[in-house]
Amino acid sequence: HHFVLEVATAALALLAFSRLEPWPRFLIYLLLFIAPVLLLIVVDWRCLILPNAITLPGIAAGFLVHWVDGKFFPVTTMHLSSLSLLLESFYGAAAGGLTLGLLAFAYQSLRKRPGLGMGDVKFAAMLGAFFGWKAIFFIFFAASILGIVVGGILILFRRQSLDMQLPFGSALGVVSLLFLFLGERMVQAYFHALRHLL
Repeated sequence: HHFVLEVATAALALLAFSRLEPWPRFLIYLLLFIAPVLLLIVVDWRCLILPNAITLPGIAAGFLVHWVDGKFFPVTTMHLSSLSLLLESFYGAAAGGLTLGLLAFAYQSLRKRPGLGMGDVKFAAMLGAFFGWKAIFFIFFAASILGIVVGGILILFRRQSLDMQLPFGSALGVVSLLFLFLGERMVQAYFHALRHLL
């Protein structure tokens, strides 16, 4: 597992270096987003936990990176104020944390057993701080689809129980890394597919 993590980190570092220019932007995302999220994916997959030691500082890192990104490396011609950037992170963190928190409470109330852990809630708040409230709902949707697909594969080929616990944090992490590099294309593909279905 350590080898896979090291290879994945190296591959994503190369991708980030080529896509996230200039180099200070690449370094900020590599250290404060990509490396922690990769670690969370692996830990949640293996142990079904998302450590506070990563998610809580990750929320603060989300505010910092979103502010730095918007202030010094804006991807659009519209420059937002520092307050606007910080508010975007706040709304994103609140939307991510509260949404999964309410879902976890509702699931436990109905099924009388936990479905989502508080680690998932904190991780969702972290991702919301990085990407904002609009993106976090798309990340939830895509991660849910990924979780269903992976869960279905495990049930079919590993003969797992329908009541098995799935590492939703790992799905959130994978989708958030894809969103970092392909966010706009992912959203466009979703709406394109939706138009054809309707």
